[in-house]
Amino acid sequence: MQKVMNKPYEAARIPVRNESGQQIEVILGVPERRKTEKLKNVLRENLKSKRGATEIGDVLYGPGGTCGPRIQHDYQLVVIHEGSLNLLLDGKPIRVAPNHGILLCPGHREHFFFSTCSETRHSWCAIEPKAVPMQLRSKLKSYLGPIPFAGRMLSLLEMGKRELLTTLPPAALYEGFYLGIALATICDFAIAAQSGVSNTASESVLAKMMEYISKNYAERLSLQDVARAAGVSRQHLLKACRSEGKPTPMTQLYSVRLEVATDLLRQTGLSIETIAGKCGFVSAFHFSRRFKEAFGLSPIRWRKECWQTSEAAAAHLTMSR
Repeated sequence: MQKVMNKPYEAARIPVRNESGQQIEVILGVPERRKTEKLKNVLRENLKSKRGATEIGDVLYGPGGTCGPRIQHDYQLVVIHEGSLNLLLDGKPIRVAPNHGILLCPGHREHFFFSTCSETRHSWCAIEPKAVPMQLRSKLKSYLGPIPFAGRMLSLLEMGKRELLTTLPPAALYEGFYLGIALATICDFAIAAQSGVSNTASESVLAKMMEYISKNYAERLSLQDVARAAGVSRQHLLKACRSEGKPTPMTQLYSVRLEVATDLLRQTGLSIETIAGKCGFVSAFHFSRRFKEAFGLSPIRWRKECWQTSEAAAAHLTMSR
């Protein structure tokens, strides 16, 4: 039996752009064990995105699914959304319940055993060690969990799953953006683990709500739809928002829609009607009214001022060179 060496590796990753202008990577020198990682009963890989030193993914396993054994090479946050995980970490069994996460660090031997009686969906966020500041490494190893995964850390994870909505910027900016999100997610998790404060029942409900909104904001959603996704009644959901000092569910839904809309206005030339449709507004008029209430300008005026500011900054940079 071949002995697995417990040491990190360095793979050459060459970022390039394809014919559509999207960034892809040519990866050289990846060890064979990484290419043939043992996975059993994977039903669907929802997402797997490599951006420089970070990787984020989401996968669904059938009952009895497994992953490993393997040696961990990164700082990897694993989150169980549905089902459960029994993890053997250096031979020690650790159970990770639904809506909980665990932080895994380089150099440890892992074997994942997912629920034998139900499907298990989990996400992960990984950072190569060389991209983690030296002063953080020892801190991260001290606060592994598992702990409930909800609130801000869940929102950060969902943000990391989204692709940028425009032509990709230079690789350094693109990769830096996602590295920042990954570091923020993992550090927020470690802070929660260090504090030892568990999320309240209301926070868990709101975490489910925000996960649903982040994925379905473009659909025609009612309060009943959002409450059903969070697993509670409309009255319970409204009460949970009040108890945590949060805006109403529909206000939070429109905040997400407007956040995406501002990205599309700034970064694309799409029409107001098209942006309204992509962000879940019933009409361009409805979108324009909501946008002006939030930002004090119409979408067209806001875009014009944003582009003028960007052009002036670019011209100033060119003249200063």
